[in-house]
Amino acid sequence: SLPDLELVVLDDSRDDLTRAVTELLIRQDSRVRYCQNSRRLGIVGNWNACIEQAKAQFIMILHHDDLLCPDALLRAKAFLDRHTECGMVHADSLDIDLGTGRRFHRRTQQPVVLAAGDPAVQKVLFENNIACSTVVVRKECYSRCGVFLSELTSSPDWEMWARIGRSYAIGHIDEVGAVVVVDGRNTHMAGVDPLEFYQEQSAYVDRILGYLSSREQNLPAMRLIAKKMLLNMMGRYCVLYLKAGRFKVAARYYEFLRDDVNVVTAVKLACKGFLRYIQRILLKTTIDRGLMYARLFHELCE
Repeated sequence: SLPDLELVVLDDSRDDLTRAVTELLIRQDSRVRYCQNSRRLGIVGNWNACIEQAKAQFIMILHHDDLLCPDALLRAKAFLDRHTECGMVHADSLDIDLGTGRRFHRRTQQPVVLAAGDPAVQKVLFENNIACSTVVVRKECYSRCGVFLSELTSSPDWEMWARIGRSYAIGHIDEVGAVVVVDGRNTHMAGVDPLEFYQEQSAYVDRILGYLSSREQNLPAMRLIAKKMLLNMMGRYCVLYLKAGRFKVAARYYEFLRDDVNVVTAVKLACKGFLRYIQRILLKTTIDRGLMYARLFHELCE
């Protein structure tokens, strides 16, 4: 249905079956093209290499573990043909939790078109629920706005959509465009230092706030709200780790967040096993760590 479709499979120099599988697809469909990076670029670098390799007018970066719904590309192309003011369009997604298998419909509450500038940037800042594998971007946007920032180690798409929204309207299709695999237990965050994560995400917030117009009078309030959202998100991580029995990770997050009343309340309700864990740790840890856990234990028992 899309004779001018170009499917670029970009192999980030991994030792797997990517090349062999792609060569089988090439024999069946001439629209498939295989490319391999000369060296490992990582996720963000590989996305940018995809953009450089793409020759078409519209670009979608489809993640390797997501599934595109039938006619999703046709709908996106038709939308962008109708709404020439939009630099990108995204759709809803059907998310599947990698750990539990639970499915849920990720709905994005926005008008069909969000005007370029403050409306689009604020949507990305305060409601960053755009599923990357549903997004189709005009190639001219990457030429004008730049590509993904390789120095950003997490959520580079968050910043990219805001940067596009500063200059282009953002469109939305109220249908599921992709099936997306998500890590509901956030196991990928288990080894991340909470303070470093908060500082990095705060830098994202400040960068995106910089994309708002100078006439916006509520920047200080917006900054406070966005930073509070970050703390709430980290509080949810803490509770998820508690429920999953990953108490050491939860303790690190709780130590960072313990001055937040909402987080403390959620933790108290989340898992009584955390209390038993802290009691055991007090018997076999170093004095410094023991004092930290003692403070947590005292707070939880108040």
